[in-house]
Amino acid sequence: MEGDAEITWMDLTEVLREAAKDLGEGQMLHAESFNLGDSMSALEMMDPKMDAGLLNPDVIPADECFEKGLIPLNPDTETVVALIDRLSALEMTWLRGSPIVQTLFTSIHCHRPAAIVHETLRIYCQALLKCCDITKRVVSKASVHEEEDFSTNIGGYSLCEELTDEEVTAALTAHEEALSQKAKTYKLQREGKAEFG
Repeated sequence: MEGDAEITWMDLTEVLREAAKDLGEGQMLHAESFNLGDSMSALEMMDPKMDAGLLNPDVIPADECFEKGLIPLNPDTETVVALIDRLSALEMTWLRGSPIVQTLFTSIHCHRPAAIVHETLRIYCQALLKCCDITKRVVSKASVHEEEDFSTNIGGYSLCEELTDEEVTAALTAHEEALSQKAKTYKLQREGKAEFG
């Protein structure tokens, strides 16, 4: 960042190895500010699925997935239903206290919902993220949580803050009406075929 001092990294591997030699089984060396949240994060380090800082050559960055067309942006209906089901489960996991980067943002579709071509999936993802934004704001404003109970850290991802609540609600309502009309038309066509078929 502009104006910030340059960060210099120092390799402390040998210092830590030496310190570890003096520790007995079950002992731990830590800073005075160490807390439960730190211990939970420490357990996740070097785990390819949990350590966001670990460079894993098997993981393709989300931006690259979008640029190379590696994820379906206009999936079939069965896939959309499966994705919505999975996203609902991930949302519940986040609401139970797991970090959003380890729940909802494990779905690449949540990284760029505006890029999704399938209208139902796009609107669902935008509404889901907007609901998470509202939930995060309410919980933060009320100051009724501990970090280990509810994680408000979104890891730099977007919760569709650029969309207003009204825009998302209007999109949901319009899409619901369009789907209802399609269902009525389909039903009438089937009934007509049954009468004349």
